[in-house]
Amino acid sequence: MKKLKTLVFIFAAFCLFSTVNVHADSRACEPFDKGDAEKNLTEVKLHYQNKQAYAPGEKVYLDLKGAERDNSIEISVMIRSTDVSTRKYYNVYLKNLIGSDSTGSYFIIPDDPEHMPINDKYEIWGFIYYKKTDEIKEYGVTPEGEKVPIYKELCTTYYTKEEDANNNEEGVLLNNSYSSFNLTNKKPEVKNILESIKLDKNYSYFGGKMTFTVKTTEPIKSAYLTFTDRTKSGALPFFTVHLLSEGKSNEFTYTVDVPTYGINNVYDGTYKLEEIIFYDASNNKYTYNTNQEKAEEYNDKYVPYDLSILLGKPITDIIKESQFELKAVKLISNEAKVGNKVTVNFDWYYNSMNIRMQSVLLTFYDSTNNSMFSTYLKDVKQDTSIIIPSTAKVGDYTLKTVTITFDSYVGETNTIIIDKDSIADSYKSIFDQKLSIVEDKDAGLYFIAEELYQTSYEKIKSAKDNTVITINANVKSVIPAELFDAIKESPKQVVIEYGKNQWVFNGVDIESSKPVDVSMKFYDASKLESNESIKKVIGDKAVVLEFPENGELPGKALIRIKDEEVFNKLEGKVYYIYHIDENENVLNKVAIEVQKSSDGYIEFYINHNSKYVITNEKVNDSSVLGEDDAVANVNAAKEAAKKDSDSNNTILYIALGVCVVIIVGLVAVILRKPKKEKKVEVKEEPKKETTEEKTEEPKKK
Repeated sequence: MKKLKTLVFIFAAFCLFSTVNVHADSRACEPFDKGDAEKNLTEVKLHYQNKQAYAPGEKVYLDLKGAERDNSIEISVMIRSTDVSTRKYYNVYLKNLIGSDSTGSYFIIPDDPEHMPINDKYEIWGFIYYKKTDEIKEYGVTPEGEKVPIYKELCTTYYTKEEDANNNEEGVLLNNSYSSFNLTNKKPEVKNILESIKLDKNYSYFGGKMTFTVKTTEPIKSAYLTFTDRTKSGALPFFTVHLLSEGKSNEFTYTVDVPTYGINNVYDGTYKLEEIIFYDASNNKYTYNTNQEKAEEYNDKYVPYDLSILLGKPITDIIKESQFELKAVKLISNEAKVGNKVTVNFDWYYNSMNIRMQSVLLTFYDSTNNSMFSTYLKDVKQDTSIIIPSTAKVGDYTLKTVTITFDSYVGETNTIIIDKDSIADSYKSIFDQKLSIVEDKDAGLYFIAEELYQTSYEKIKSAKDNTVITINANVKSVIPAELFDAIKESPKQVVIEYGKNQWVFNGVDIESSKPVDVSMKFYDASKLESNESIKKVIGDKAVVLEFPENGELPGKALIRIKDEEVFNKLEGKVYYIYHIDENENVLNKVAIEVQKSSDGYIEFYINHNSKYVITNEKVNDSSVLGEDDAVANVNAAKEAAKKDSDSNNTILYIALGVCVVIIVGLVAVILRKPKKEKKVEVKEEPKKETTEEKTEEPKKK
């Protein structure tokens, strides 16, 4: 009997080592040098040391220490039961290995109840570290007959127990890396506590910030969000952000840094939210995946949630690579009055589609009077103009600086300043031009938003009635409350320019004074975060116009839209504008059947800021149509009053016409009757004679 036990033990040991060799040699690889092997992996521990039991399908997170890993590395985890008599072996690969945060690596407990019984104890007894090299070992042939290279791979097996390392000469012992756990019943279904995850904007640039707003059905302590770009081949680029909450509310907002350019192969591209991990106050973990295939592979709960962010290269790099050159800034006229337009020939060069020249600011200096003024190009194009601002004093000026602001396709801005005193010889001709300013008191007023001071408001207040005040707000988009104070209850008009678009306020309409951010954002209706019924009704061929959160405006404003993003998307000649009421989930009519003005603008009135939609199609679905917008009601009332007035006037004109005809007829009768009636009065109708006498009495008096 004793001999039989010995034979069984020897056979079990043979099976064990045979299994080890099978696992180690399952991938053709060559061993690392001993020195390199000892550096590749130095320690592996369970991330949750106090968690002693796992269920089939559950993730086991590990903390790995060792050399920097890259996308050519894979690590296999060797698991076995601790009971030698029923010992089973499993090999599983680590997931989420490629990354600077090694605590994110994990493997999944195999769901194999037949061979991996519940309530048994298991141990992690080793790891196999694979690294693919650039050296081609041989060539293989695909089933289609295509020749493909097979690269040389290096590997090392690491053991967590000394006895296993001693029995394998090529193995390396990992000190303090022994881990064991019990296998319990299958983990319960993870409930979905996610309601929404929103970004302040769906694009950002490397070196910038991202602000997330997370809403859940119950308070959470923290969230890990992993974004992946699956359009790339090979090792997929990804990044993870960690959001912290106080865990006291179902909704919180948190701002994080955009990941570093190039880390984890994260370069320009669109990254989709893939993995979501929540921790509640009791440290319970909820893991979700928006990719159904990956959810099944990683044993996560699938949530069909769509959130993407476009990441772009830093704009300074783009400008540098674009070989930017300023070729010409030439004033066509060398004399102008305050408020006059001066034609400018502006020319430049760059070869990147990922940046746009947003604005150009010209600063002029009069060395005699030591005075300076700045003004923007009206449009960034070769034939454009500037307006001499009201801050310009009379004098002889030369061009001092050209300040060019670029923005990138991910919203980052950057400024280049070309100064007269520090320019290359190639720019000398640009700054040799003279400009003489002569004041014209009858001209309108023109200011740049960032140069509005107390003296500007005083000049606006003292301006004569019906003066048009133009404000360029391309750089500083917040208009101070003092401007509205300056025109309040006066017959003056303010035109605020933002890009190609305008806000128009009349002094007589100003009811209150407050700062107003006049910036605008346009985007496709497909990106609208709103009620599904609204999105369905407006369709894809619509443009959303989103204003900052100004709330109620100081007064009624005429919005004039000329932005290319609108006209490039909308092809029709008639436009419909609706206010998106997100509280009631309805569309309120603002303007219908609008056509472009004579100078090419779409025009409509508003008195509050929120989200609006511009479309070529009239919305007829009564289920999503709300009340007319407040200004639309006013305009509708005016139109109705005008129609009623026109109708009443028509009736009045008809009545007057009838009266005139009757009066003319009576006059004609009266003029003819006296001769005939004199005979009748005397001889034939004496009774009528009495009646006529009564009628004539007033004449006798």
